Amino acid sequence: MKDATKQKIDINYEEFAKFLSLCSLKGELENKELLTEFEQESITARAVSLNKICCLRGTLTGVFADYGEVGLDDLSLLKSFMSTVKENMKLRKTDNKLMLEANKTRFSSVLRSPQYIVNKVEDAKFNPLIEKAKGNEFTLKSEDIRKIIAAVGSISSNDLIFTGEGKSLTLKLANQNTELEVDFDLATEVQPFTVKLAKVFVDLLSVIGEFDIIFSMKNDTPVYLTIKNKNMNFEYIFAIKNK
Repeated sequence: MKDATKQKIDINYEEFAKFLSLCSLKGELENKELLTEFEQESITARAVSLNKICCLRGTLTGVFADYGEVGLDDLSLLKSFMSTVKENMKLRKTDNKLMLEANKTRFSSVLRSPQYIVNKVEDAKFNPLIEKAKGNEFTLKSEDIRKIIAAVGSISSNDLIFTGEGKSLTLKLANQNTELEVDFDLATEVQPFTVKLAKVFVDLLSVIGEFDIIFSMKNDTPVYLTIKNKNMNFEYIFAIKNK
């Protein structure tokens, strides 16, 4: 049987860089390490933020190698190298290193043992959260997401309150002196809900908001978000605040 660790694989720069960005997130939600699983036709990552507010599962499909579990120790360094090279590259895994090469430039990073990845999350914990949260779906386009981000940026509000019913969605923001409401028209009907989220939710939207996002919002359950394109599928669960 061929040793997969000796196999170099071709990496599409734009796809892999976007995959890492959607996994690492930013701000209070940032994942600085990541447990990935390399298979012949996909790379899958699962993580939960250290503040336990957001967990994710993402898959990039393509032609890869059966490396198995690969613990990435420092996502910021890996992303920094890729942003410097900005072109397709070769990737190879040894017993304890991840190696990338492009245009006579080489990068290697010591891998972390999967047992020491503290932000990993198992499907056995992730799937029940999805089952609880899904079932009241609606889609917001990227321009709607930009509108939400701009609204939050215009007013100092610690909370985002979303209310929905039928084909209407309203975002409510407030501080001591000011209130702001933004309405959105939905293409599909939803059951009535009111969801209160921490302001850090905007950090998630600012990373994934270039995509149309499918949300599921229900009373007293986490928010479920999914994004998809040709080669990527991501799911996020975001905790709500007590009303």
